[in-house]
Amino acid sequence: VSQSRYGTDFKTEIIFDPKQTYNFIGEIVAEPENRESSKRLLFQPKEYFDNTTTLKINSDEKIIIVTSLSAPFNYGDKISISGKLQKPENFESDKGIEFDYIHFLSKEKIFYQSYSPQIKLVKKDNSAIGFLFKFKKKFMEAVNENLPSPQAELVGGILLGLKSSLGQQLELDFRRVGLVHIVVLSGYNITIISVAILAVLFFLPLTLRLLTGLFAISIFAILVGGGATVIRAGIMSAVAIFGQIFHKKYDVNRALFIAGIIMLFLNPNILIYDPSFQLSFLATYGLIIIVTGK
Repeated sequence: VSQSRYGTDFKTEIIFDPKQTYNFIGEIVAEPENRESSKRLLFQPKEYFDNTTTLKINSDEKIIIVTSLSAPFNYGDKISISGKLQKPENFESDKGIEFDYIHFLSKEKIFYQSYSPQIKLVKKDNSAIGFLFKFKKKFMEAVNENLPSPQAELVGGILLGLKSSLGQQLELDFRRVGLVHIVVLSGYNITIISVAILAVLFFLPLTLRLLTGLFAISIFAILVGGGATVIRAGIMSAVAIFGQIFHKKYDVNRALFIAGIIMLFLNPNILIYDPSFQLSFLATYGLIIIVTGK
């Protein structure tokens, strides 16, 4: 152990050696993502330990853990891992275009990956956010029990943006026919949530309905993982809701740029390294121009 570089920001820093086995204790800080043959956990180390030393890690850097699909770990679980670390590498798309995967991950403070480390559960999560993800998991299990494949995966994609559950071939088919947007979360999903809440609670005062709608949008954004598209749409919806509460005229262009400014303030790196933010912002602006002519 040495006070040298590990990643970029660790207050307690460790020399990186691809041949060395690292031991960490920390938390799973995002919903596990299932792929066709593996499960990915986003792990934030809190402590480093070996046979002689335990060091506190005061940083928000994270590690992607690639493990088996059967791994029984969930968001918020405190775990210990023991394994080697690898730095991510850029890769080429099917069309031969290099994707800057290194910077794409670095915008979220992810600098290393660990493949098939030994993982032990230290403490189960009991948080409210963890409960939301468990509810989502139970919902999809019920869908899978009552619908055949690939219809069940399609429902998960349309309602919750679970594109990874489609499988590589079905997702590729959607891309080939230009329909992949159906299973990608967008402002359309947020609109459905808002309209449904306002319709169901028609008997309540308008202000209370609007605040309930805002709460529902926040819960939905957390439930689906809070991607750039959902956050952008959520902020725009919040601007519209507050506009109605305070009897102000809603300007969609202004709402879009307010959303962009807030998101860039929280994480400036998304402007360059997050294609989801770029495409969502530009596509929405393009639709506004087409519809409004300004």
